[in-house]
Amino acid sequence: MSTDPPDRRAAGLILRVLRPVGPLEEIYVTDGLTIGRSEANAVVLDDREATGRAHARIDIDPGGVALVRCQGPDIVVATPHGDVRELPLGEGTRFRIGRTDFECVGAGSRVPEALGDMASGCPFCGAVQSNGPDVAGPRPCVRCGEPVLAIPPTAPGEAAFVVPIVYGAFRALRFAARGGMGLVLEGAASGGT
Repeated sequence: MSTDPPDRRAAGLILRVLRPVGPLEEIYVTDGLTIGRSEANAVVLDDREATGRAHARIDIDPGGVALVRCQGPDIVVATPHGDVRELPLGEGTRFRIGRTDFECVGAGSRVPEALGDMASGCPFCGAVQSNGPDVAGPRPCVRCGEPVLAIPPTAPGEAAFVVPIVYGAFRALRFAARGGMGLVLEGAASGGT
């Protein structure tokens, strides 16, 4: 019998954090992950009226099942079936804390973290984008409507690379060139270009 500690990550689950404003955030579901409005949490919520400082915690039981557990006697998470204090997590589980929605997805549904993860399909839904004349400008995905930037292919018959246009506080505005280490994008920060 192995003496190694059990894996404290729930088998490839990712927690998508869908805030009312701002970019999509994705975090692997791990034992001890905390959610609340205090800066000490792994997921910090900006919602003083509807969330606790330490609102919820994810615990993984010995069988590998992840559970969201509320951290106070009057604290709940909202689900499509009503408010609960404890919720098992699995692929497709959705819940809300304050104004922020959460969704569990499999690791294969992950949004690319960097340009090195580029694929020819939409990074959000996988839809292949057309290679029309405006291929280098930001536009909504043809299927899911998420804003994407399609990078022109290097050879005829290749599909365009498609990347999200928001990276933290930066927004990609257009494809500029290919460089020795990858792609060059023109972008803007919240304070300008």
